[in-house]
Amino acid sequence: MGNANETIKQKIASTRKNKKTKIINDTTFGFTKNNLRYALKYRGNKNNSRAHDKRFDSNTEGLCIFISPKEEITFYARKHREMYNSKKGRTEKNTLYKKVFRFDPDANCGYADAKIRVKEILTEMDSPIEVKADRQKFEYLALRFYKEGMTDSQGNLGPRLDDPELNYKQSTVTKYKSVIDQDILMRLSGLKRGSKANKLNKDLVSRLTRKIIFKNRVSSKPFKDYFLDEIGPWHVECIKERMKETKPMANQIMGMITIIYKWAQVNNIYKGDNPVKLVKFFKNKKIKTKLSDDDRDKMLDHIEGKAFDYQPHFCACLGMHLLTGQRSADIFGLRWKPPVSDKEKNECTGWLLDNWEEVRYFKIYDMKNREEVNIFIDDRTLVIIKRLNKSLYNDAHCWAVQSPFIFPLIFHNVYINLLVRRLAWIGYNISLSCPFIFLG
Repeated sequence: MGNANETIKQKIASTRKNKKTKIINDTTFGFTKNNLRYALKYRGNKNNSRAHDKRFDSNTEGLCIFISPKEEITFYARKHREMYNSKKGRTEKNTLYKKVFRFDPDANCGYADAKIRVKEILTEMDSPIEVKADRQKFEYLALRFYKEGMTDSQGNLGPRLDDPELNYKQSTVTKYKSVIDQDILMRLSGLKRGSKANKLNKDLVSRLTRKIIFKNRVSSKPFKDYFLDEIGPWHVECIKERMKETKPMANQIMGMITIIYKWAQVNNIYKGDNPVKLVKFFKNKKIKTKLSDDDRDKMLDHIEGKAFDYQPHFCACLGMHLLTGQRSADIFGLRWKPPVSDKEKNECTGWLLDNWEEVRYFKIYDMKNREEVNIFIDDRTLVIIKRLNKSLYNDAHCWAVQSPFIFPLIFHNVYINLLVRRLAWIGYNISLSCPFIFLG
């Protein structure tokens, strides 16, 4: 091989002596048979003496050459592709290179041959990963959806998969990323060692990775580690088997896998079948608990009584749930005044309308069905909001004056825990992921 390279270099050098050819130092220029043979020299690199000298062809899309310090020329195909930069935390355009062959016009490896071959290589680089599925695992699809499927390259919320005319809600993006992180990629980073969340997540990882025998086959690794071309309904059923003690979580994981497959198919990233289609989900029994009129009145009496002076935010929050029937996620994000910028609007779910004490409405601008609606403030709710506003100027609760939110965001988890405990006090176990109180 070394002798062959020397021969090529000698041919080029001897021809240069016979022809007075101007050396080309441009990075981008139109390649020709002659200038590739006679007009190129290695330009050198101040920072790295061993780095290749890259030159780009203005006549052929995606074709370039690398010139080595020994002045050996190699053709490369290049393709721009958006890739996620984990260090910068954003998606950027990067250039991918793939070797074509070393320049040797006497061995059918000249410029004309490179132009033909580079088109074939660029087509391969554009093709969906089904062609090379044996080298890609489901983890690859999950990561791509995590980074590209819900937000654009600028980090803005992207179009929903089921309705492209609407963008994802931030709460949905947060939920999806949480499921992918914990249930599919099984990443424990970010959880404090020894914390309850860390222990629960380790238990989940153990259940999803332990060795089981299902339908006379052994499963001993997580779903993410299987190659795409080998995944079938059996692999999804293994998730059901592993998670059968927590059926809602099993359905959640299978639902997320379906979303990832569908996104990859729609975006021409993967053209295979979705294995979840052939698997039945566990029957989902929705829990709806209805408060009796007596229990409702008992809670409202407590909220509107002396207890309000000691826990105004908790009592007001619970009272607004009972009297307006709105979802927890919408009530927690309400502001006292309308937002003055897009940033403030994106951080909240709604606000009290100007002069709310007289007009008696608050707005939720982006409900679950993506509609904007004004909610009427009845007499009892009005009294509760006024009383909460007045309590902010007491020494015990002045910490909340500076917050633009009716229920400052840092206390959301506290509200949820208090609500669950108080409802448990009257004998109810209620899920807060949906509108959690159904009035009589």
